[in-house]
Amino acid sequence: MLLQKHTFTSALFAILIVLYILQTFLYRTSSWILSKYHITQNHAVLLGLSVEIPYLIVWVIALFGYLGLKNYTQTLKGSRDGEGFSLIASGIFILALWLPLSALISNLTNQIYLLHPHLTSAMVITNNYLNMIILIPALIVIDRGAKKLLSLVKKPVYTLSQSWTLAYICFAVVYTYLTLHDPARLLPTSTVPVASYYEPDWLVTLTFIVPRLLTWFLGVQAVQNIYRYRKQIKGVLYSRALKDLSFGLGSVVIFTILLRCAQSMSTLLERLSLGFVLLVLYVLVILIGVSNVFVLRGARKLQQIEEL
Repeated sequence: MLLQKHTFTSALFAILIVLYILQTFLYRTSSWILSKYHITQNHAVLLGLSVEIPYLIVWVIALFGYLGLKNYTQTLKGSRDGEGFSLIASGIFILALWLPLSALISNLTNQIYLLHPHLTSAMVITNNYLNMIILIPALIVIDRGAKKLLSLVKKPVYTLSQSWTLAYICFAVVYTYLTLHDPARLLPTSTVPVASYYEPDWLVTLTFIVPRLLTWFLGVQAVQNIYRYRKQIKGVLYSRALKDLSFGLGSVVIFTILLRCAQSMSTLLERLSLGFVLLVLYVLVILIGVSNVFVLRGARKLQQIEEL
């Protein structure tokens, strides 16, 4: 069984899940949130659980997706494509780990500044940088793994087509515009009690917007390269297995980027209705979970082929 075979990783995720559940019951919800949505602390806990339960399920699915891919890479030791898949598996592990760590760090920093308001700006900045430090290496490692695979089939690193490049430029422009036109990015406003960054625009641009857009571009490029590698592989069964794996990996990367976008624009989302905010989170979380199912299914198919 995957969990028994990888006891350390499984135990790590179990600890993170327990800590996350404890935070729900031990941490206070801000009075501003309670007042805005006209709910009590008990209602806030129930609403939190309604989001956290599917989120926890996604953590478990992401864990199984990584473990399935890790199992497959262990059958490739010494093979030509072993290094490439091993790098991709490492990147998927960081993405899977980012899900619980980002939630735990966010809850912890929120609670600290609720109890100690003078630390609000420091905690927001800490949360922002820690999220970036965890997520960016994952996309870089996956991109390196995809390049390794392409080198095996004598194909150059895929350059995005004009349409894909144009689409990404449009996305980058919209993301930059929304980030720099958020009235609560530097200081709180009358409707948003906690600012997004507490840093000037030039610093936000240099340390957040530019690094994110560059590494997200690497993530999109990695998706394209993995899919291109699959198209060069002979064998119907192997190609079908890689199709599931490449689709899952690509979807995990893309929906993780979108989830991070939503988190980084939390002050904009706070102006919307609670139901809409919850709907956005539900959809992204479910999509990440489904993507990891494809990763696991593809990895299992590949492992079965290797064992034949």
